[in-house]
Amino acid sequence: MQRIDATQYGNEAALHALGAISLFEVRDPKTNALVSYDVAPDVDLKGYDAAAAEASKPPVPASVSKAQAKIQLLRTPGSALGKTLLDDVTAAVQAASGEVAIWFADAQAWERSNPYVASLSKTLKLTSAQVDELFVEAAKIAA
Repeated sequence: MQRIDATQYGNEAALHALGAISLFEVRDPKTNALVSYDVAPDVDLKGYDAAAAEASKPPVPASVSKAQAKIQLLRTPGSALGKTLLDDVTAAVQAASGEVAIWFADAQAWERSNPYVASLSKTLKLTSAQVDELFVEAAKIAA
């Protein structure tokens, strides 16, 4: 068992991501403040900062409404000065036409795993992380 300072390594999700299976809180007997964790099995704390950053990210929603998606695209700068990502997506949809255009016009929800989302992302050279961030931010919009 390994004792870890809770003030320096207090993100439990990060400790679990590093391989900790059991975390036992150790508290100050006078103040009841959390001072450390007894961790089993022992973990290598070298990757703690990266694991804590990853653990603190909000989850990517599986879907957002069409309104949330389009508002987020409108708020995001596009590929050209004065353009938005909505302008870029609209142009890509017009170029693709067919099924993509029907989906863009009629889908009431945009699913992160939808093949049209993947296709448009590839066309616009958006990384998976950028698309995830768009979905996270879109989900915050009350639309």
